Amino acid sequence: MGKNPSFQFYPNDWSRDLEEHSLEIEGAWIRICCKLWWSDTRGSATKSLEHWARVLRTNKRKATKILEYLKEHDIGTIEIEDEIAITSRRMVNDAKLAEIRKASGSQGGNPDLTDKYNIPGYVYLASRPSDGAIKIGIALNPQQRIYKIRHKIGEDIRLDCSILVDNMGLREKELHERYKSQRIQGEWFLLDEEQIEEIRNFLKGKGKGEGGQNPTPSSSSSSSSSLYTLLQVKDAANLVGLTEQDAQEFFDYFEAQKWKWPNSQLVGELRASLQRWKRNQPRFELKEQKNGRTPTIRRDTERPFIR
Repeated sequence: MGKNPSFQFYPNDWSRDLEEHSLEIEGAWIRICCKLWWSDTRGSATKSLEHWARVLRTNKRKATKILEYLKEHDIGTIEIEDEIAITSRRMVNDAKLAEIRKASGSQGGNPDLTDKYNIPGYVYLASRPSDGAIKIGIALNPQQRIYKIRHKIGEDIRLDCSILVDNMGLREKELHERYKSQRIQGEWFLLDEEQIEEIRNFLKGKGKGEGGQNPTPSSSSSSSSSLYTLLQVKDAANLVGLTEQDAQEFFDYFEAQKWKWPNSQLVGELRASLQRWKRNQPRFELKEQKNGRTPTIRRDTERPFIR
């Protein structure tokens, strides 16, 4: 297994799980965790009592008392026989998850969802303060995605940049392959400033599709430059109980708006977007302008337009 320079540390869990134990026990367990991290079987190691005593920087009698305490209080999984096997359950689970993410990341994300990603969207770079690693990910709404990641891993993840591209799944896969030697875990990479700038320039160059078409649709009625066709919108509208007229208005509005909501968020899954549209019941007219069609919104006095 690769020797990554750091492992995940969860301050809240650590404080909660060890707050009732002495500083000596906390110190002993973190030293053991560091040893387990470098083990060939990450998160688990079987060594002699003498070896563990050296890890704990104490004699065998004291080491035995510490290990028995750790076992009694289930701080780690410890089997004391001729040799002593110690396992950090969290570290083992994290290692398994990292391997899954690594395999998924090499395919441009979750392999079960890759086909759904092959649409215009954002490739983003996000950094975590614990080790300076950079996440190369994709999303239709990067800000919302970062919020979820922060909540999930308990770190103040920062969104460094997000760039709209023609095919977010493909571009992410290309970047993951290009920087695979810098990968430390799943979609997280150790990148220097020059490499980050390379990624920015690469993505900016992919902001236009084949033939110079913008990845989001223009005001042209050509379905080849649209995120969704009118037929797709009508089919989805039928599934959520909207009329063909509703579908036409939805299509015309978002075609003119380059398939973005008023808050600049890109339109995502079609049925969910139509339901959102239906809930807010916007009514509008389209006025022909010299530079294309511009929507004029007539707001319902009781229900505000989509936020």
